[in-house]
Amino acid sequence: MSSQQLMLVWPNDHRPTLARRELAIEVVNVSALPWLPAEGDDFYVAGFLLAPGVTPGTRAGGDFAFVAGSEPAVPLQPGQRRRVAVHLAQEAWDQAAAGTHRVQALLISLDLRSAENAPLERLPDRTDAGAAERALIPPGSAAAKRGERLIFDRVLTATESAAVLDEILLLCTATGFHATGVAQNSGQVTAHHIEVDLTAEEWFLYDPRSRASYRYHDHTVTAPHDEFPTHSEFGEFVPDQALRLAFPRKLFVWGRPGDDYRPILVQRLGHHSILITIENRDDAAARGTIIVNTELGLIEKMCRTTEAVLLTNVQPGLPVERHTPTDLGDLSYQTPSY
Repeated sequence: MSSQQLMLVWPNDHRPTLARRELAIEVVNVSALPWLPAEGDDFYVAGFLLAPGVTPGTRAGGDFAFVAGSEPAVPLQPGQRRRVAVHLAQEAWDQAAAGTHRVQALLISLDLRSAENAPLERLPDRTDAGAAERALIPPGSAAAKRGERLIFDRVLTATESAAVLDEILLLCTATGFHATGVAQNSGQVTAHHIEVDLTAEEWFLYDPRSRASYRYHDHTVTAPHDEFPTHSEFGEFVPDQALRLAFPRKLFVWGRPGDDYRPILVQRLGHHSILITIENRDDAAARGTIIVNTELGLIEKMCRTTEAVLLTNVQPGLPVERHTPTDLGDLSYQTPSY
């Protein structure tokens, strides 16, 4: 069908202060006819920066990379809209000067650009020279509410380890998202399509290889072959390692009684990530890492001795819609952008 039926529209809740990876736009069918995707159509949208002061109407451009089929196009009835993530390259954002830029969106497979450009603020870079000496900030302060009671850049005591989970929960602000969950274990790679809505207490998991789907809704788990109890509390039964990253309390890495690991070191990583080193209770030489993405507001990756699990292609702010993509792309090696 014709791309002239569609328009890219910035949502009403767009704010200039959004984090780079919170950017989203709506694909709207502005015609009087249903729009049906053709073979090869995709809803992957790239974002390009226009510097402050650039003449209105300028066509932005830049480098981008995407996996065809990673964000499948869906049929749209007249007036119907579909909210999708806008992928703004980390490198372009890092190189941008401080100030209010404009973001131009391009739906790549349909060569469809946003008619308007959305404002996005780039704050000046800042360093935290006192991070190594940081002590605990008093509970109840504004800094504590942002998880800044974390102690950085020194080995934690057992008491300090036990406090890490509460601070990480403050940083895990994502309420819903779609993602590809990847597990790499002993050379084997598995991937599932994941949808989570923490507010509605609902999740959905789809395995393209077996075409099996799992769903939690209304205190009930539905699964192939009745593999799991039909009734449970939200987050109690999570049948996938990567999906479990959305439920930090279900990870046995926080030094609680019964946990296999405990945090021993917290560090900043890149521009928007926190790296937590964890140590096995029974073998101090067996260690792992956890990556918390503070822009997305979720745990993005966890590595232990023989396994690594991560969330990639994250689209924040989406409800559970039970998509069943046929191809999740090349997942032979995955590294998040920090």
